[in-house]
Amino acid sequence: MDLYLWKTGCTKEFIFDLGEDENEWNHFLLCSYGNYASYMDSRNIMISNKSNDAVYAEDHYMYPFIYCGVYEDPILIDLNPSRETYKALFYYSPEVTLSEYPIMIYDSIESWIKTIIQCYKQQIYHIDSNGFFQYDREREPKLSRKMNPKSVFWKLFD
Repeated sequence: MDLYLWKTGCTKEFIFDLGEDENEWNHFLLCSYGNYASYMDSRNIMISNKSNDAVYAEDHYMYPFIYCGVYEDPILIDLNPSRETYKALFYYSPEVTLSEYPIMIYDSIESWIKTIIQCYKQQIYHIDSNGFFQYDREREPKLSRKMNPKSVFWKLFD
């Protein structure tokens, strides 16, 4: 919750508005997997997912957190303090991960933030001369895997 005290997150109009030009939307990305949603929008999405029987909505502690413009492919945060994966981030995208369940993408919310910082420091992420977010699709998985050794998602790039 400290993150929300610092920054409230993006509204659903912002995180789901892909517009006509994909590059235009890249103007607003924090990282390659999107932006984190506001608490209110995450809560509303979770309530909607429960009523629509989304697979991950069965676990009341897996909360939608980050979106990259696609409603169906969230990054979830585990909010169950009794689990070993407490605060870990999980990607739910059956088409990408070939799994019907969310898989760990960042070991913790802290490692997600540290990974983003390192990606910018190492120029894996950068803002181009037109103000658009760009990233190195080969270097990002290598650094992310190194910084998130428990996360199986990055092993998909081997």
